[in-house]
Amino acid sequence: ADIVSEGELRRALAAGISPERIVFSGVGKTRDEMHFALENGIYQFNAESLPELELLSEVATSMGVVAPVTLRINPDVDAQTHAKISTGKDENKFGFPWSEARDICGTASDMRGLQFLGLSVHIGSQLTALAPLEAAFTRIAELVSILREDGHAIERLDLGGGLGIPYDPGCPEPPQPDVYAAMVERVVGGLGCQIILE
Repeated sequence: ADIVSEGELRRALAAGISPERIVFSGVGKTRDEMHFALENGIYQFNAESLPELELLSEVATSMGVVAPVTLRINPDVDAQTHAKISTGKDENKFGFPWSEARDICGTASDMRGLQFLGLSVHIGSQLTALAPLEAAFTRIAELVSILREDGHAIERLDLGGGLGIPYDPGCPEPPQPDVYAAMVERVVGGLGCQIILE
């Protein structure tokens, strides 16, 4: 389950989803939500800002636990979808800017109470072509190589951007999931990372 609030976490747990299969994304995580998620041992947090990392570090340290973290990177890639659901361009508010990715990964790896495990990316919803996703994932693959040269053990990649749904007869057909999976395998399959597809 990919959740963005404590309410969604509670619903996921009530539905029988184990905490080890829950990822906490989103830009609005509160101190109490972080505490509840850590208490329940969720799989990872997808962090989007330095203040969020600082708060998560503080909460985890106060609890005597370590928070598993991936950093959401904004790859500055146009999803070629509606402007209101596009989240991967530099001007969009989501994630750490591509230009600051290397520095912020160094900062995250040095923070108490955090275990920096990898990267996440999500460029938008209702995508009807694979080219934008491939461009974003290629940038992430390049960043993995750079970060490993810096000494970071990148173990996980949380890759996102939702395939579109043809709501109307004239809508373009989105790529099939197996074609999407084949592209992901080709672009990042050789990195040895665990892949999470949103």
